[in-house]
Formats: sequence, structure tokens, C-alpha cells
Amino acid sequence: SRRTTYPLCPIRGTGVGRHGRHVLSHKRAPDAQTFSSRGVGSVNFSADTCTTQSDRDQQAQATDQPQPTTAVGKHCTLELYGCNASKLNDADLLTESLRTAAESAGATWLGQLAHRFEPQGVTALGLLAESHISIHTWPELGYAAADVFTCGEQCDPALACRLLARAVGADSYTLKQVPRASRLRRDEHGEYSLDAVADPEAVRVAASN
Repeated sequence: SRRTTYPLCPIRGTGVGRHGRHVLSHKRAPDAQTFSSRGVGSVNFSADTCTTQSDRDQQAQATDQPQPTTAVGKHCTLELYGCNASKLNDADLLTESLRTAAESAGATWLGQLAHRFEPQGVTALGLLAESHISIHTWPELGYAAADVFTCGEQCDPALACRLLARAVGADSYTLKQVPRASRLRRDEHGEYSLDAVADPEAVRVAASN
């Protein structure tokens, strides 16, 4: 299959926008964390730390904030910038990187699927016992989008994201972590129920006839 590429357009299947073209924006979202993944000093590839010296120096300003635990799990979305183009175009390397990142984060690998587009770009997915890990790449932009969703408390999806950033040689990345099933509450008996407090962002689905 062939993927159409548009100048400075990171959106698959879309053309030039109403104002001329889509442009990648690198603005920091209010709830996002942006890090440099190439710092001055030695790089520690330990799965426990995975930081450069400059990363550690910046932790006072930007660190992975603990997220509230939920009934289901945690979902991380990752924006990778300034990546190595050849790595972003290597389906085998990306699949192996997904597996290494997932297993290092405590997840159980079940299988994978990857597709390389023409003339460039890869989509790769890892199926986990805890959910999934995926990456979608644009080598021509040095950009990749990834996400990691793990249920339970035994896995660290943010760690998997940091390891992916190393694997593709990213200059910087933006990491967001959100709880899944945040409206579910567990009582002292282990039973789950929907939070009675109205969620302003919730959309009620009308019952079908």
C-alpha cells in the first residue's frame, strides 16, 4: 500500500488545510511534560533510570508526576521530535524497540504487527497482556507518535515511553499520562461503581430504539 505524504503535514489521509497547509506545532500543552533526550554528559540506559545528566539537572522543572491510580490503568501518549530518520523507517528495529520498552516496563509481550509504507513511514503495534504499545512514524519529518496503555499497577508505561525516545534517537519528546476509567470507584469490598458526580466532559449516548 502507499501512503500519501504532504509537505509539513503530520496527518495521514488529509490534504492541504484551509489556510494553505498543516504545520507541526511544538507548543507545550498545559498538562504535558517536555524533555530533552539528548543531554550533555553520559547516558544511562538502565531501565530503572533512563536519564542523561541534563535530564537529571532539569528534574526540578520537569519530572514525571505521579498519576492517580484507577480501576483500569494508565495511558501514555508520546510525541517524539528530531528522531533518526533511518530508525523511523526500520520496521524490524521499531518492533524490537517496542518489545524491549514494554518488557522493561513490566508488561507481558503477546505478539506484534508492523507495516512499512511507501515511500517511507512505519506503523508498528505490540499486543500486551496488559493492553498495547504502538508507534507511527514520519521519517521525512523526524517525528513519531507513540502510545502505551497498561492495565493494573504492575507496569510503568511512562518508562516504556522514555525507552522508546532513546531507541529512535529523539532530540526531545512530550509525554502525557492520563488515568483510564477515572470515573469508576472501588469500595472497601472491591466492588466497582460509576462515580455519581457529573463529569462536565462526559457525553451521554442516547439509547437506540
